Amino acid sequence: MTPWAAAQVLPAHYGQSELPPLDNPGKTILLLFSHGSGQEFVNDPCEMQKYNAAYGVPAIVHDLYGQAVGDLKIVVDGYCTPTRRGYYNMNDHSGDPKVMLRANDIEARARSFIAAGVPAKQIFLVGHSAGGWASLMLKARNPELANSVIAFAPAFAGQRKGRKPGWEWLHEKYAGEIQKATRLDAMVFAIENDAFETPEHLKFLSTIPGVTQVVVPDNKIGQVACDSSTSSHALVRNPCFRHTQLDRLKQYIEQRLQDAQ
Repeated sequence: MTPWAAAQVLPAHYGQSELPPLDNPGKTILLLFSHGSGQEFVNDPCEMQKYNAAYGVPAIVHDLYGQAVGDLKIVVDGYCTPTRRGYYNMNDHSGDPKVMLRANDIEARARSFIAAGVPAKQIFLVGHSAGGWASLMLKARNPELANSVIAFAPAFAGQRKGRKPGWEWLHEKYAGEIQKATRLDAMVFAIENDAFETPEHLKFLSTIPGVTQVVVPDNKIGQVACDSSTSSHALVRNPCFRHTQLDRLKQYIEQRLQDAQ
């Protein structure tokens, strides 16, 4: 059976509120995945039980499940965050937006794993879109909570074209808060022609010590053509991304674990 076919068998714990079973918490590398978000006042769906779904674990992340780094074993936590909608009023800037509430959910989940015996240095916050942005926010404000962040096309506040002033104000506020971090260990994938955040828009992250920005074309990566039915923003779920970036993820995780020793 090929790795591509084998990866489509999803663990029963994806989407569950309980922590996944851990054979040896102290020897676990945890990838805590958070998906993207939709409109502020609409509940986000959760599709963790669907293979490579828009609101589920990308195939490239699931590919890492069960792999070993030395005597450590990778476990992916594809969970549905308790917060499904936000309460931000763009007119008077009151209320907590979904992305901030998501960051709080991720923090609570990470602390639960630490309490269960997983060392913080072996926890990676992994997210796509708003999930990636929330993970960066959390790591910036609480650097000791996890080893690092892997963010695929981090974004929030909607597409840049036509973004309303109230949302633009909040976007810049949170971007400024992230940029104040003295260090932010993260690998950030910025996708060309992304309607939400282009590589240029995410360039501010690369000024923070510890951030590695990877700029990826959205039509062809190396010699591998990308499926045009997948949007630039969702490139993480495109086979071209999976086939060309998996080794990069493995190498980053290995290096970060070595650095944490």
